[in-house]
Amino acid sequence: GQHKFHFISLLEHFGLPVARSWWFTKHGWWPARPPAGLRVIAKPTLDSASVGIHRDSVSLVDASLETRLGVMADRFRQAITVQEFIPGFEVEVPVLEAREPKACMAVGIELDGRRNLEDSILVYDDVFADDYEFYDFAEEDPKSAIRIMEFAGQAHVGLGFVGPSRIDFRVSASGEAKIM
Repeated sequence: GQHKFHFISLLEHFGLPVARSWWFTKHGWWPARPPAGLRVIAKPTLDSASVGIHRDSVSLVDASLETRLGVMADRFRQAITVQEFIPGFEVEVPVLEAREPKACMAVGIELDGRRNLEDSILVYDDVFADDYEFYDFAEEDPKSAIRIMEFAGQAHVGLGFVGPSRIDFRVSASGEAKIM
């Protein structure tokens, strides 16, 4: 299992590039509410494989956000991780470990024939229907691919993973990568 908010908080502490993140719990926001007007994505904290992520998971921080997150928290019976939304490419980096961690390649997610997802996201329905494709992200941006593979290896070590892991990123059109 994983705890998205704790993992992101550790990686931020270690100086790795992460999306700004907040945690919405039954006690309210931790450490504080995101800034009004910011575009965010809300995710169940303990799930993976896009479980709980739908097209309406991306929204603006507005007066109704807490109500929407409360419904989501009740539905999934857990706190919600809220992250700044990064328009652009969605990239996964598998890391394998024998003697030392080795990032295999930066794997891009393609939806509906689009590699730069811009404002789109991979949602649970896409995963369930296997309605997406993979590609070598180095074909799009070789320098960013190398950089995020290095970040993924560092994250693997910093989080104490043993064996295989996967580190997910959003990469803007300008090449700025953030661990999600």
